[in-house]
Amino acid sequence: MVIFVRPRSRRDEKATLLVFLDYLRDAVAAKLAGVSEEDARRCLVPSGTSLLWLVKHLTAVEWAWFLYSFAGETASRPGEAVSGADTIDGVLTAYR
Repeated sequence: MVIFVRPRSRRDEKATLLVFLDYLRDAVAAKLAGVSEEDARRCLVPSGTSLLWLVKHLTAVEWAWFLYSFAGETASRPGEAVSGADTIDGVLTAYR
């Protein structure tokens, strides 16, 4: 079991934001530790949400807020739909 220690605030807002984002990304990734590819795709709630979809959604949301809204990135927003080619490792790599 991984134990996460809440990070401390840094000197400036940007550094604090970055350290908290890393902490939260690690916590999300830990939820997929030991989960099979099949179980990561499984939808257990009426909304159809799966663990893989959730991580892809978080990736798209971070892209929208940080790269598009704040940095003015012009590349296309990552998709949220889970495809047959998606794997836990691939989705987590894109998220990080």
